[in-house]
Amino acid sequence: MKLVYTHEVFTQQTYGGVSRYFVELIKNIRKLNVDVSIRIFGGFYINEYLREIPAVFGIKVPPIKYTGLLRRKINQLAQNFWIMQNKPSIIHQSYYSDSIFDKRIKVVLTVPDMIHELHPDSFSDNGETSVLKKRCCERADKIIAISKTTRNDLVNLFGIDPKKIEVIYLASSLEGVTPEQEGKVLFQNYILYVGDRHGYKNFDVLIRAYAKSKQVQNDFNLVCFGGGEFSSSEENKINVLDLKKMCIKSAVMIVC
Repeated sequence: MKLVYTHEVFTQQTYGGVSRYFVELIKNIRKLNVDVSIRIFGGFYINEYLREIPAVFGIKVPPIKYTGLLRRKINQLAQNFWIMQNKPSIIHQSYYSDSIFDKRIKVVLTVPDMIHELHPDSFSDNGETSVLKKRCCERADKIIAISKTTRNDLVNLFGIDPKKIEVIYLASSLEGVTPEQEGKVLFQNYILYVGDRHGYKNFDVLIRAYAKSKQVQNDFNLVCFGGGEFSSSEENKINVLDLKKMCIKSAVMIVC
C-alpha cells in the first residue's frame, strides 16, 4: 500500500501544532511493521519539521512575505502531476487542499478543531477557510477528529455523517525527558498556558479570571509557555490587574 502526504500544511506553517502532528505521524508509521510505503510531497515548503524526515519530495525555501499564494499554486500543479506518477492507494491531507483526486484513491482528512466556524470574527479570511474545509470533509472517505468535541462540531456545523468520523486522540512524542533545572524551579503548583495568546485563544479572559481570586494566586502561579515575549499591551494589562511578571526564559514566563 502506498500512502501519500500532500503539501498544504507544510506550505502554510514554519512551525505549528498541525504540521508537527503530520510529521510525528509519518515518523511513527515508519516504525511500525506494516506494509506501507510513505511518500511526502513537500513542494516548495517552509516547514522546519520536515528536516526530521528523509526522502521528502520538495525544496525548503525561506518564508518570504506575500509568497504563500504563489507557492501553493505552483505546488498544486506539481503535486497533481506527481500523484499521477506515484499512483497512491491513500492520500492523507489537511483541510487546506483544493485538489480533486482520482476517485479510486481513498482520501483521509484530519480536522483538529472547528475554531474558524465557532469564532469567525477572530479571522480575516471572510470564511474562505470554512468553505474549503467543508468541501474537503465532504470529499474525504474518512475523517480523523482529534476529540469528541471536534467530531460533534463536524456533525452539527457541517452535517457530516458521524460514521465517517474516527476520533483519534493526540499523544506526546516526549520519551525519557527530564526537566532542566536551569533558572527558577517551580516548587509551587501552577496553571500552564501554552502557545499564542492572541484572539480566540482567550488569554485575556484567563488572566482577568486569575486576577479575581487571591486564593488562586496564592495557590498557583500562571505559567505561559511559548507565544513570544509579553507585548506592551499585555504588560499594561498585568500592571492594571496588579499582578507581577517575572521572565524566566524566553519561552517561559510566570505571572504571580
